[in-house]
Amino acid sequence: MKKNVLLGLTLLSTTCLAAEDQPATLSVAGRLFRPFSCTVSLSRPTVDLKNQVIGRIPKVETSPINTTSSVLVVANITGAGCKDYTNTSNYYARTALRFNGVADNNDSTVLANTASDDTAAKGIAVGLYTLEGVRFKINRNIPLSDGLFPFFIGMVKVNDTPSTGKVQSSLTVSVEHL
Repeated sequence: MKKNVLLGLTLLSTTCLAAEDQPATLSVAGRLFRPFSCTVSLSRPTVDLKNQVIGRIPKVETSPINTTSSVLVVANITGAGCKDYTNTSNYYARTALRFNGVADNNDSTVLANTASDDTAAKGIAVGLYTLEGVRFKINRNIPLSDGLFPFFIGMVKVNDTPSTGKVQSSLTVSVEHL
């Protein structure tokens, strides 16, 4: 009987040794690289909206494109990093343009008139429009369907009592990858 107990304890201790946790090792590798560049250029570096008659400037809420007070600008994106060659139906599906600027206090969708001296116009801002005449909001991404994005820029009224004077604004156009 002593032999059976001794043999049983020996088997039990061997079984306990075999049930210990076994570690696993995972190897991790990767590579960090600089993506291909993508550059935006504009067809003109400055826009002169010229002298406009205040009565012909559209209100911001209903402002269709006004060709008498708007100027056409074309944004062109170039570079190997602009296109997604895996999406053959739209190479630019993951690329957008962002139109950044100081928003007007009365309507945050348009550029503020940043002229601030005594000769500055009041109640006037600067709106952006697609080629089809639809106003689009600043400080938002505009998805692209190709490497060119023509747009109009023009003055808009942001209140019911605008006054004449100088209009000045600034717009930064940048490339965004979605």
